[in-house]
Amino acid sequence: MAKTILSAGTLTDPGKLDALIGAVKKAVVVDTNWDLLAFAQQLHGMSAGSINFVTVPVVSITLKTPNDGDAVQVDPQQVQRFVREVTGGSAPSSSASAPPPSSAAGDPALASYVVDVRNSSGVDGLANRVADKLAAAGYQRGSVTNSATRRTSTVYYGRGQRTQAEGIAEKLGGVAVASDSSLEKDHFRVYLGQKYSDDSGVHPASAPVVAEAPAAEITADGVTCVN
Repeated sequence: MAKTILSAGTLTDPGKLDALIGAVKKAVVVDTNWDLLAFAQQLHGMSAGSINFVTVPVVSITLKTPNDGDAVQVDPQQVQRFVREVTGGSAPSSSASAPPPSSAAGDPALASYVVDVRNSSGVDGLANRVADKLAAAGYQRGSVTNSATRRTSTVYYGRGQRTQAEGIAEKLGGVAVASDSSLEKDHFRVYLGQKYSDDSGVHPASAPVVAEAPAAEITADGVTCVN
C-alpha cells in the first residue's frame, strides 16, 4: 500500500491526498490533534523501502467494549517505553511518567534486569501473566510477544550472567537456563514452552531436560505478533 501511494503521485496531488486522508479517517481512529495532511506531506520524496512498520505491545486483543465489540487493550506506559526504544528517545524526567513500581514486595536490586517474555506455549495470555509475575518480583518488564511453538521453557542470558538467569528461572519454578551471546548485559529472555503452566501461581508442569535454541518470533509480513 505504501509503495502504491508513494509511486502514484498521491502526495503531490492535493485532490488525491484529500481523498486518501478521508479514507484513512473512515477506517482508522486517529488522535483529534493529529494533522494528517502535514504528516502525509512529510512523506514526500521518501521511498517505500524507507518505511518500517512495527506493532506496539498489547495487553489483550479481546477487551470487551459496551458498543463496539472486542478492542485491543494497551498499557500506555509500556507503549511509551516501546516508542522510546524504537525511536531512540530518552525517558521523561517527570516522576509522573516513570514506570510504576513493580510491587511492595519487589526487590529493588532486580530493577536493572530487563526480562523479555516469549509465548511459545500456545496458551493465550500466558506471556503477559508471566511478565506481570516477574515485574511484581522486581524485574524490569521487557518486550512480550508470541514465538514459534516449543515444548520446554528456558531463560536465556548473556555472557557471565548465568547466576542472575538462575534467579529468574527459580521464580518460574526451576526452568532451564542457557547462554545466548546476542543478549546484552542485564538483558534476559524467557521462552515459555508447552510444558509450562501458571495454574495458581507460576510453575512448570514438568521440568525440561534439555534447553532448546531460541525460536524465531512469529511475524506477519515482518510485523511481530503480540500475545
